Amino acid sequence: KRTKVISEIEIIDEAYGVAVYEDDICDRTFLAKIADNAVTVNNIKASFCIGRIDKKTVGISARSLNEENVQVMMEKLGGGGHYNNAAVQLADVSIEQAKEALIGVLEENKEGTKNMKVILIKDVKGYGKTDDTIDVTNGYGNHLIRTKCAIAATADNLQQIEMKKEKAKHDQEKHLRDMQELKVQIEKTSVKVTVRVGENGRLFGTVSTKEIVEAFKQQNKIELDKRKMLLDKDINSLGTYKIPINLHKEVQAIITLYVVEGNKK
Repeated sequence: KRTKVISEIEIIDEAYGVAVYEDDICDRTFLAKIADNAVTVNNIKASFCIGRIDKKTVGISARSLNEENVQVMMEKLGGGGHYNNAAVQLADVSIEQAKEALIGVLEENKEGTKNMKVILIKDVKGYGKTDDTIDVTNGYGNHLIRTKCAIAATADNLQQIEMKKEKAKHDQEKHLRDMQELKVQIEKTSVKVTVRVGENGRLFGTVSTKEIVEAFKQQNKIELDKRKMLLDKDINSLGTYKIPINLHKEVQAIITLYVVEGNKK
């Protein structure tokens, strides 16, 4: 098996050998042995072997002959080790995704400190969030673009992002105003829920948030989200209740609820 994997090794930039074992699950020792053998192939500076070590985890074993610091490379992927002997385990990724991530690190290592600007189109841990413009090395920037995590920070793309941010800001401001207006409507009215009570004056069960929002919609023509209501205790008796409801991170309204008696048991 090792011979077959090594015979199919991919040489990248005439400096790095990347071997992939896809047949089945293997242990880390198997990957390490392939990396050990592969580092002597075609005068490469460093070798890497990728394989699945359990159903949820892909392992990468790295070796070098003191020309490349594979420890630093594996640390960029979340692993570690020593200068010429290192490894990493990547959870919840495919072998192809692990290979793409490794190649991004190899390109970054080759490109050195040359930087480029990219615009993230996905959140990237440790680098930024969607629509952020970041400075990264050419190698890693190209990796982010190739894996559809970023786009080049061209003048057109930057303009599009600014327009998108302006629209998002306008939409957020409008939503805030709408919720402030809704707060006024909620607080100038009330809602009544009629319940059955027993001889001791206790309710049969409790008044649920679902009942409250349904009654509010029917009586006031305003639709509320029951998940945003903040009940600190069960409503299980007659009376008047003041119930907070979060409409926005900056806006909270107070619902006035009257629980009144209807048909007795």
